[in-house]
Amino acid sequence: MSRGIKHHGEQGNKNYFVDVTVSEKEATSEIEDDYENPEYQDRYESENLAYLRPTWQSTTHDPSYSSSSRAVDGQRSDLSYIGKQCSVSRDGERTATWWVNLEGVRGINFIVIYYRTDNVFWNSANAYTTRFLGFYVYISNTTDRLAGKLCFHDTNYNRATIPAVANISCPVHGQYVIYYNERLQGVSYPNGYSVNAFTELCEVEVYGCSDPTRYGTDCSHRCSSNCLQYCHIESGECPQCAPGYQGKWCQQECDDGFFGKQCSMACGHCKQPNECHPINGTCLNGCFGGYKGQFCNKTCNEGYFGENCIHKCNDTCKGCNRTNGICENGCYPGWKGAYCHEECNDGFFGENCSMTCGHCKKSEECNPVNGTCLNGCSGGYEGQLCKKPCSVGYFGENCVNKCNDTCKGRNRTNGVCGNGCYPGWKGEFCHRECDGRFYGDNCSMSCGQCINSEQCHPINGSCMNGCDEGFEGTFCNETCRNGTFGRNCLQTCNSTCYGCNRTNGKCDSGCHPGWKGSYCHKECDNGFFGNKCRMICGHCINSEQCQSINGTCMNGCDEGFKGTFCNETCRNGTFGRNCLETCNSTCYGCNGTNGICETGCYPGWKGDYCHQECDNGFYGDNCSIHCGHCINSEKCQPINGTCMNGCDEGYQGTL
Repeated sequence: MSRGIKHHGEQGNKNYFVDVTVSEKEATSEIEDDYENPEYQDRYESENLAYLRPTWQSTTHDPSYSSSSRAVDGQRSDLSYIGKQCSVSRDGERTATWWVNLEGVRGINFIVIYYRTDNVFWNSANAYTTRFLGFYVYISNTTDRLAGKLCFHDTNYNRATIPAVANISCPVHGQYVIYYNERLQGVSYPNGYSVNAFTELCEVEVYGCSDPTRYGTDCSHRCSSNCLQYCHIESGECPQCAPGYQGKWCQQECDDGFFGKQCSMACGHCKQPNECHPINGTCLNGCFGGYKGQFCNKTCNEGYFGENCIHKCNDTCKGCNRTNGICENGCYPGWKGAYCHEECNDGFFGENCSMTCGHCKKSEECNPVNGTCLNGCSGGYEGQLCKKPCSVGYFGENCVNKCNDTCKGRNRTNGVCGNGCYPGWKGEFCHRECDGRFYGDNCSMSCGQCINSEQCHPINGSCMNGCDEGFEGTFCNETCRNGTFGRNCLQTCNSTCYGCNRTNGKCDSGCHPGWKGSYCHKECDNGFFGNKCRMICGHCINSEQCQSINGTCMNGCDEGFKGTFCNETCRNGTFGRNCLETCNSTCYGCNGTNGICETGCYPGWKGDYCHQECDNGFYGDNCSIHCGHCINSEKCQPINGTCMNGCDEGYQGTL
């Protein structure tokens, strides 16, 4: 069943209870022998542990009326201040603490608190409800509440629901029951809470077992002797068992293979798993093969094996299996077999006979332990084991013969330079210098273009006397850079040349605009300019040569032409050098060179330049039309032929 908090108060002459569950715990039927599953009642039928015990409170309103001991005097018939049955703290405090010392650790089941009502009907109108709200109850083994267990903290009640009597379930072991409340500065509390904190306790009753080793509704059951500390006040369950025991009531020995605290330690390697002592883990009948010691948790020392490690491994064994003695870590040099009891076969030596003998002289056998060749080595090898090939430069038996210094790598048996020669040499023994215009490794690299086809340096290929035409560099294998030519590329091409021949300096790739010739050393002439001198100059003044690169006429244009290149004819109405002169306005269009009106004159004018008016008796285009019969044979208008003063007798009309 569940254990909750019961609150009761007085309403008239009737008692009432309010039940609020703080924690629940179901009892189980695991107690063996004379242990049984406890049954619980709503009220705990045991003694009030707080009665007349020492008390203390942080402040006291009046020691003669409201000392801390009033809350444990067993009187609760008058729940008012003047009744002298209540513990009351001083006004104006931010915190309030009261405790009772149970004078030893006790098994506590529940706590009943009777709050001050002043014998007034208990409801939201009662002013003391505000002071009870938000209270805490702790169980501790010291007077420090924070070092103990918080049993209850009111966070849900208000003035209408807070009970005057609180029954708080708290199945905990402890010495001090501490009541605490607070109204801290700067903390916001729910509506209805008092401004200050108070202890106004008319009675505090603590029910449980005075003997902490007992439990149950009437404290009639004793905790298991295998239970460490105290068992649960209600169920008798043990929070922790003595070594060797397990279960809720610590009545079961450890399972096979485990021992010690909480049966959490694994047994050693006993002969049988159930031979391990449940409390101290000792193996009663000895150890399994490969282990020793009281707990059979120590492996055999190096060189021993079997049950309790009483057998010794073979001396030829590096380290044997602690169970069966097999030499799992191999044998000492010169021996082989599962137990290292056989000597090495011919041709082998060393650890586990796994190493092959070296190249001993005349194929003699080596020492089976260390592999040494007692009479020396075959050709091409040296060292005690005759496994080391001759160092570079040596060959023959025991490597006592020296190779040619020009040999890069030799046959260690006969001295032939099997890996080739150092640069500059050739031949089977690297005794001949390179020739025939070759150099380098094994004389395999071709010389560059040395002057007069001379032999280059046999080792590094450099041309000692310089390069032929068109080549440069230490090895004369680099063609001349653009703009240079000749021997060692020391001569410079003309700057007017796009790129000259690296041998003779001729401009094979052509000239820059304005130049011509094999070496691009001649400027354009005869009326040409530009790339390859193929572009024709314009009509420069006095037939002068134009600028050879871009074709501009530097001193201006001939008659009839204009523009930078003098290749534009004069616009209609202009003529002369650079087209700077203007044709007569009476001219339809003049010649761009001399200004003559080649296309004729406007009506009324005549002459090469249209500068003369028509003669008397003529008018119109080129003065080619005869005038009419003007009065008194007057001159007609030269443009349109009108008779300005009228006609002669016998004639009429404008003309």
